[in-house]
Amino acid sequence: MDWKIALKVGGPATIAAWLFYALISSFLETSNIFKNSLLLNLILLAVIFVFCLFMGWILVRNNQPTNIQNKNDISKNEISENNVGKNLELGASASVIKKNKIKKNKIDGDLKIG
Repeated sequence: MDWKIALKVGGPATIAAWLFYALISSFLETSNIFKNSLLLNLILLAVIFVFCLFMGWILVRNNQPTNIQNKNDISKNEISENNVGKNLELGASASVIKKNKIKKNKIDGDLKIG
């Protein structure tokens, strides 16, 4: 297994899943209890199934988009017909600048966006 690619794709969950798999498989190979008991085998399958559901739930929960708007966003503004004597700088500390209209401005210096 190429661990660099696996960690990029799965992150820390990759290590947790591999560790869980390695521990369970080595325990099942050396244990005589699970070879003789059907009930313990079913309990083990249930634990593995719950673990897989839990890992999937974490993955789905972390990938859901949040509706909280970043305070540093500059969006849906119109900057027009301004006379600026020096430089005009828009959104120097903003992380996202989108859907802004900048038109018909008279600027003697530089126009910096972002």
